Amino acid sequence: MTKLLRVSLLVVLMLLASAQSIGRIGTHALWYDEVLSLQMSGGAHFTAASLGEVLARVADDRGWPPLYNVTLAVWGQLAGWSTFAARYLSLLVGVLSLAMMARLAHLLGMGKWGSVAAVSVLAFSAFYTYYLAEMRGYTLYMLVVLWQACAYWQARQAPRLTFAAWATLALSTGVVLLTHYIASVSLVGIGAHLLLTTRTRRGVWLLGALAAGTLLFSPWAIYALQAIATERAMQRGLDVITLAQGIAQAFSNGVPLLFLAAATLGALVAPRRAFLGLWAACMLVTALLFNSLTSFLFHVRHIIALLVPFALWLVAGGQKLRGVPLLLWIVAGVVAQRSDTFMASLPRHVTPLPAAYFEAVVAIAACTAPEDALIFHTAPTDTSWTHDVVLGYYLHPLPNPYAQLDAMLDLRYINALAMGFYYGEDYAGRVRAVTGDAPAVWLFINPAVPLFEKFDTFAEVLENPPQLIYDKPYLRVLRYANDEVPFSCYDKEN
Repeated sequence: MTKLLRVSLLVVLMLLASAQSIGRIGTHALWYDEVLSLQMSGGAHFTAASLGEVLARVADDRGWPPLYNVTLAVWGQLAGWSTFAARYLSLLVGVLSLAMMARLAHLLGMGKWGSVAAVSVLAFSAFYTYYLAEMRGYTLYMLVVLWQACAYWQARQAPRLTFAAWATLALSTGVVLLTHYIASVSLVGIGAHLLLTTRTRRGVWLLGALAAGTLLFSPWAIYALQAIATERAMQRGLDVITLAQGIAQAFSNGVPLLFLAAATLGALVAPRRAFLGLWAACMLVTALLFNSLTSFLFHVRHIIALLVPFALWLVAGGQKLRGVPLLLWIVAGVVAQRSDTFMASLPRHVTPLPAAYFEAVVAIAACTAPEDALIFHTAPTDTSWTHDVVLGYYLHPLPNPYAQLDAMLDLRYINALAMGFYYGEDYAGRVRAVTGDAPAVWLFINPAVPLFEKFDTFAEVLENPPQLIYDKPYLRVLRYANDEVPFSCYDKEN
């Protein structure tokens, strides 16, 4: 009966994580990285891609190894390319990660209820569950790191090392390396633990499995080196202090002191604490070293796998304190999951626009003349470039010329970031170049973002007084034209 109860609780936790993530899948519009996922995988209106084409696109982008985009391309062929279907892959993989977390806790000897507690930590981690509703590879990243750790401990603990166990460790290692470049830090931790704790023939074979897995990655090594060179040139990485602040916020459900106290206790009493401590230390130190060389860690999500040993420390500390830290963690997680500011407070986090924003944009744009210009003010100047491809995705079916208010460039041909500036001294000339022949100019404003300093110049160039067409908390639309033509299909009342 106890085993049945544990299994039932695990299923309930997975369903809870799924339920709250499904509710978020349709609430926010795609953002820059998600559109790139579709682009590289041949989804939506982008040209359908063969395996070779997907690999070529990912290699050209240089941001990630290819496994996630290949998986998404296959998934899209089976499930379709709606936003819900494409994002659902992350949710499905994320729930599988919960099951793999339960397996790892069991292999590490966390006790009868340790697996339930470990799954609870992930299921109520606002940082982790956020990525269950995003079309990116972070839940896959977590899954493969957990799989590699499970494969390692199964190979160590088996009465005898079988070929299946050896091959599983080798395959999981190769898959980890092909999922995310920073995921390689997990391999460093496992390799260090193996070298320091095993002096037997089995240890030699397990090292051979890790080496064989690394060889599986070797065909992609040249693109990894190119990615390193690209990141070194861009210098996007966070400094150590900012990164530490991000880790403290992301991995603690916004309650760093609670998490630190319980996790510190857990690090002292956890089963396999030597492995967990060495694994976590190697992951963190290697990631920081990698960042010092390549300046790659521009967001905490790149080291999301650190949540695994941290979560297991929290479980061990919670067991010593009769579950009180775990209960507080769940309460903090529920609050953080419902908060609009938890993820937004992380360094370099880009908050997507509400889905209703682009639903209204497309509906209103359908009422415009094809020659009308559509101008957008969606984000602060320093991050407006992240909306270039997003606007292109949502406005793809429309014939209208469009631009962003800050840059005032035709984004179909010119990338403001690549140009190295957002506006120059002749801003009025840019406005005329985009809007000069348009019978009407439609300005779509995100009310949460203050209008930038050149807005007065923009209004002066258009000369005509604006007509308010639509006014909601997430979107305000103004129309600049010589006439007051009524709109039968969309007006400010609906």
